Amino acid sequence: MKTLLLKKTVDKSLLKAGLTIPVSLSAAFMQALGLTLKRGEKSQISIIVNEISYSAIFTHVDMKVADREIFQIRYSEGSPLGKHLRDVFVNPTEAREKQYVEIWSVADNTLEFKCFEQVPIIDDNMKRSFFEYLGDETSLYGYVKSYKLAFYMCYFSSDILAERIRTDVFTNRFLDFYRNRIKSGLKAETDSSSILFSPEMCSETEVYQLIINNPFKAISQKGFFNKEVIEGVEYFSISPNLYREFTIDDINTIRDIVSKKLALYYSKAASAKGKKKKPMEMKSSKKLKQKELHTLFISDLGPAVLKVDDLQKKPLIIELASPFLCKIKVYMFNCTCPPGGRKPDEFKSQLILDGQQRNERGYLDDTDGTFILLVGYAMPYGDQTNGVYVLWDAEEHRTFAYSANLQTKLDPILETAYEDVVLQTKKSGEIVVLSSRKNLTAALTKRLQLYADRLLGEQ
Repeated sequence: MKTLLLKKTVDKSLLKAGLTIPVSLSAAFMQALGLTLKRGEKSQISIIVNEISYSAIFTHVDMKVADREIFQIRYSEGSPLGKHLRDVFVNPTEAREKQYVEIWSVADNTLEFKCFEQVPIIDDNMKRSFFEYLGDETSLYGYVKSYKLAFYMCYFSSDILAERIRTDVFTNRFLDFYRNRIKSGLKAETDSSSILFSPEMCSETEVYQLIINNPFKAISQKGFFNKEVIEGVEYFSISPNLYREFTIDDINTIRDIVSKKLALYYSKAASAKGKKKKPMEMKSSKKLKQKELHTLFISDLGPAVLKVDDLQKKPLIIELASPFLCKIKVYMFNCTCPPGGRKPDEFKSQLILDGQQRNERGYLDDTDGTFILLVGYAMPYGDQTNGVYVLWDAEEHRTFAYSANLQTKLDPILETAYEDVVLQTKKSGEIVVLSSRKNLTAALTKRLQLYADRLLGEQ
């Protein structure tokens, strides 16, 4: 049975050298190919393009410096496969967002690349109409409740756009969005909401009917989404036009707009109820001692921790178990937004190393080959129970002045209430990874993935 594994945008690497498998899909590729490779091992595979079979290498990269699992499909620029792909995608730089390949599993040791080298003849206004309907990030026009925004957040939760999602799976994802807000001490909906004001009391059937009658009915009337039944299974599906047209950048833009609209929605909902403290006015000046920070970090990593050095010292040296199997050096700081300090929606960490003197530059030492982690711990709700981890890119802050500041905005911090991992891209290009306490392992995995992508030249 053929299975779609990955939708990959055409780039120079694909045309000349191959591609790196996303971490979240490595197990699916291994299973589809019928392979079990240890780090450093590789196997020859076949790739079918336009009914012609070509040879390539599937490799488990031996990347000791990154100490993490990386899988790649490799072939040379002069290989028959590389030449064929360049013949198919003649002008990739002129239409990169339009051209892509779908990678399908076919049989053991065999994949198929389905090439989409030309823009299909479609309704060119569809994508533009969708973004117009979605609206500007600063406006809630057309959003009486949060349901449409939650629908978008749930459907566009992955970088790989799903052509369709089972309605039962989607319903649980939709319900979890609101339940996670409750668990984080946040309101799920307004008091006037008939069902989702208390999502812990809702049944899946009630939530499914709410989705059908509220967000789905309005969105489907615009032609953006459909409901279909395939072999007795019901799915929500995105318009074929949008499925072909949306790029990863489009998906990231949608998520960014929706996240900001949700923050605005809940801020206004709190204001309407007469609360004195709005989400966008949160202040947090509470700080934890170094040992308390380290103890939280170790606790939230759970069974991934094999060995820990002195909890009083910074950096904290941790030896990690599977799936990481590496040693990390953690420089951890409080991340606060004290009253009368910075902007009301900005949190900061002050970088001061143990023993660092004023007028002395700090240095994140990785001369021993240990992976460096630069972490802030924010408490936007005033207590450590609902804290948020902020993982900066250590490569961007290798050296720094005494008490140098690292900042992050409140919006991505609040997004961790309903997203496992949140990415904030700063103007400098730095990507900051954020998560709630329960999702620290997932955030660490993403931080390591970004580091490995940089080593491979993909970031």
